[in-house]
Amino acid sequence: HSGEHRIAIIIPFISSSASTLLPPYFSIFLQTIGGSAPIIDFLIFHNGQLSESIDEKESTIQGFEYPQNVKFISLGSTEKFATYFVQIVDRRLKGRQEEQ
Repeated sequence: HSGEHRIAIIIPFISSSASTLLPPYFSIFLQTIGGSAPIIDFLIFHNGQLSESIDEKESTIQGFEYPQNVKFISLGSTEKFATYFVQIVDRRLKGRQEEQ
């Protein structure tokens, strides 16, 4: 699909406990976003807690199928997650200050 543009929606997701990883509506969320697969990708950045629950071969997370336009990206830990977030915010703020 050369020349086509896609939208990327970035979702930060932090969980402190493996037993309470996903909100109760998560399976409905996955079903809903599958309909936007032709134009939108959902990048779910997490702190590593989700990694054990994801089966990439079967495209499932805790037994729920997820569509092809959902990508789970582990940042390894809450500390690394926070570090990346702060770096992104800092860059955006510096860019705005330079524009003024």
